[in-house]
Amino acid sequence: MAENSTRAVEILKHARHDWLNQIQLIQGNISLGRYERVEEIIRGIVQKARHESRLSTMNVPKVADFLLTFNWGNHWFILDVEVLGETNDYAGFEEDWYTLITSFTKHLDKTVSEKGDNHLLVTFHLTDAPYIEMDFQGELKNKASMEEWVERQWQQKTSWVPKEAVIKNEEVLVLMMNDK
Repeated sequence: MAENSTRAVEILKHARHDWLNQIQLIQGNISLGRYERVEEIIRGIVQKARHESRLSTMNVPKVADFLLTFNWGNHWFILDVEVLGETNDYAGFEEDWYTLITSFTKHLDKTVSEKGDNHLLVTFHLTDAPYIEMDFQGELKNKASMEEWVERQWQQKTSWVPKEAVIKNEEVLVLMMNDK
């Protein structure tokens, strides 16, 4: 019980910190008279909240917890989430998705440049054959290692398979499709 309470307090602390940062950003732009920028920030906050809400209704609590709290840890990139399509009960995909996303993000943390402006967008395409798109924009310090990770995914016998993988100097796009 105490562990759950501690976790809840930690989550609230981080969420409050994030909101205060957003409010300060809005206040700063208002005081500078940058009203278009304020509107842009608010639209971004609303869009992010909508995607996070949709993720929370997919019945994949481990995946949602990992993705929604990821940026509170020490990582070399910022992670954003996008959910496209109709949300349903995706509990049957949760373990595979969790394994894939945690494996990719851990490996990416090891291969990105600490000096880069690095961003990962994880998109859930909720179609008849749902799949995950992981689009990294930033600077890789070890492109070969990322290529090896992708190659291992092609060779593994799992319930999800790579649909497409593109690796350029400062960009990684991996589409993974479930085979369920």
